[in-house]
Amino acid sequence: MKSLNEAKGLPVKVAQMMGYFDFNMPYAVREVFASLRNQGIPMNPLTIAQVIKEDLGAPPSQVFAHWEATPFAAASIGQVHRARLKSGEQAAVKVQYPGIQETIEFDMGSISILGKLSNLVLRGGDGAAIISEIKEHLLQECDYEREASNQEFFSGLFQDHPAIVIPKIHRKYSTKRVIVSAFHEGLSLESFAGSASQEEKNRAAEALWDFFNVSKFKHGFFHCDPHAGNFIFSGKKVVCLDFGCVKKVPKEYRKHMIGQAIGIANQNRKVLREAIEGMGIIDRPREFNFESHFHFLNIVGAPFQPQQPFRYSDDYRRALWHAIQTNPNQKYTKLPKEEVMALRCHLGELSNYALLNAESNWRERLLSLLGA
Repeated sequence: MKSLNEAKGLPVKVAQMMGYFDFNMPYAVREVFASLRNQGIPMNPLTIAQVIKEDLGAPPSQVFAHWEATPFAAASIGQVHRARLKSGEQAAVKVQYPGIQETIEFDMGSISILGKLSNLVLRGGDGAAIISEIKEHLLQECDYEREASNQEFFSGLFQDHPAIVIPKIHRKYSTKRVIVSAFHEGLSLESFAGSASQEEKNRAAEALWDFFNVSKFKHGFFHCDPHAGNFIFSGKKVVCLDFGCVKKVPKEYRKHMIGQAIGIANQNRKVLREAIEGMGIIDRPREFNFESHFHFLNIVGAPFQPQQPFRYSDDYRRALWHAIQTNPNQKYTKLPKEEVMALRCHLGELSNYALLNAESNWRERLLSLLGA
C-alpha cells in the first residue's frame, strides 16, 4: 500500500482501473484500491509553491488571501489545496506534480502493464491499441488549460440539471499546471454509501448515470475517468470533478453506439448486428458467432431489459466479469479505438453504482434519452 501511495502517474491510474474489479479481491486489497481514490503521499510544500510562483508570478501566500499548504487530496498527476481568493471565494487549487508528463511518457515507453491488464480483462484485446489510447488521454490530463475548457463545456451541458453540480473555473488563476475552481464540501462515495438512505443513494446514482450517458449519447462527449474520488455528495447534489480525461465520439460512431444500446434494450437482433458491424467490433466475420454475442450483450445489458426496476450489485458485476472472461467470440472481435475509454468508463460506472446498491428503472431512463 505504501509503495502505491507514493507512486505518481501511470501506476496509480492502472491501480485505480484494477479497482473496478475489486469484488474478486480480498478485503485488504480492496482497501488499498479505495485509498487511491483521493489519497497519496503529497509533494514537498516548497515544490508546490514553486510551481505556483512560476505559473502565477508569485508564491501562494501572495496570490491567495489564504492558502493551506497541506493538500486535502493527492492523486496521480497533481494534488489539491484549499485556498481563499482575494475576492473572498473559497477555492480548490490543483497543482501538477513537476515533471509528471515526462514520467508518464517514460512509464508508457518502458512497461507493458496496460497490455497485460487488457489481456486479463478482455482475453485477446488489442493491448497496443489500448496502450496508445490511454497514453494519449493520460498526456491530455497533464494540460490543465485543456481541462479547464472541458470543465466549462460540461458545466454548460448540465447547468439546468437539478442534481449535477460542476464547479466554476477561475480562469484568472488557471494555467497549464495550475487549475483553480470553486470549492465544494461533501461526502466521499464510500461515506455517502455508508450513511445515506437507499432512496438518496438511488437518486445519486441516477444523477451519475445522467452525467455519463446524457453527455455521451446526446452530445458526443463523455467524462471517462469514473473513479469514485471524482465525485462529492452534498445533500441532494452530486459534485463532479476532474475533467482532464474527456473523450469526443465521432458522429457516425455515436450513431452506431446508440444503435447498439437500442438493440440491447429491445433485444432487436437486426439493429444490434448493424450497430456492431458499424462500430468495427467484428474482426473475423466467418468465425464470429452472433447468437453467442447476442447472449453476451444480454448479460451486459441486463439493467436495460424489460424486467424493471434493476438493482446494481456485486452479483451483477460478477456475472458481467464471468461473461467477459468466457465470451466465445473473444478471438474474433476487436476493441475499436473509440471503445477503449468507453469500456474504462462503463466498468467504473458499474463499480460506483454497485457500491450504492442503486435501483431504478434504467431501461426507461435509457430509452427516454435515446428517443426510442
